[in-house]
Order: sequence, then C-alpha cells, then structure tokens
Amino acid sequence: MQKLFGCDVGVFYKRRDLSKLVNGKNPVVSHTYMGSDVKGKNVLIVDDMIASGGSVIEVSEKVRQMGANKICIACTFALFTEGFAMFLEAKEKGLFDTLYTTNLSYIPKEFSNHDWFYSVDMSPLLAQIIDKMDQKKPLTKYFNRTKETFHAVQETMNN
Repeated sequence: MQKLFGCDVGVFYKRRDLSKLVNGKNPVVSHTYMGSDVKGKNVLIVDDMIASGGSVIEVSEKVRQMGANKICIACTFALFTEGFAMFLEAKEKGLFDTLYTTNLSYIPKEFSNHDWFYSVDMSPLLAQIIDKMDQKKPLTKYFNRTKETFHAVQETMNN
C-alpha cells in the first residue's frame, strides 16, 4: 500500500458481534488499528459510507488519542441515518477537522452549511463516464485515479 499511495497506510479492523442484531445491524464490538504510529501526523480516514456515524467518529477519537495532528474524514455516501448531532458534538470535542463526502446522496442544507463540511460534486465525472459509455469508448482512465486523488488529498491535508 505504501508504494501505491506514497505514504503510510493504516487500517482499522471493525469486529462485530454476529450473534446479536440491533436496529437491523450487528453491533460493533471494537475497532483495532493496524499500522504505523500516527503521532504528529495528518490523517485521512476513508469510509465507503456514513450511516449513523458511530464507527467513523469512534475511529476519529482513537486516532486523536493516538496523537494525530489533523484528521480529515472522507466518504462516498453520507447518509446520516441518525441525524447530524453526533458530528456536531464530535467536531466540538475536536475529534476531527474536516468532513468530505460526495453529492451522490441527499444531504440536507442544515448539514452542509458548516465551514468544515465539504460536498464534492461528482456530476462532471459522471457526465464524462456516461458520455464515454454512449460513445462505446473505454472507461479505463476513470477507474484508476490514484495519483490524481492522492495529490488532491495531500493538498487538503497540508492546508
């Protein structure tokens, strides 16, 4: 992973209790970190989706306790199924600095009007993909955007 991204990559393993079902989900028992020391480093936490937000906030808290400098959260789909209050509280406690998500799911105005919340517009990229599909042209360049993504993240982390 380090060669691919050009930086340290750590992973939190989410362990669930598969014998229980709470609100349609197996409850998370623990998040275990596997990776190098994050003390004094800027950290990007990436998740596919934020449903309730409990996991990503717990991971943010653990990373902050481990001594991380700046903490940015990025996800594809921010659903906020249990509202936004948990994020307001976590931000007030200093558990993270910024939150990025795409505009691929609906986000109410009251969530998106904070200076630390960013909604990334995916419509230009999706329009290009649809256009190439319509032209029956290859989509390869749209599926490996590692360098472009990494440089954008690096720029954000350094600001």
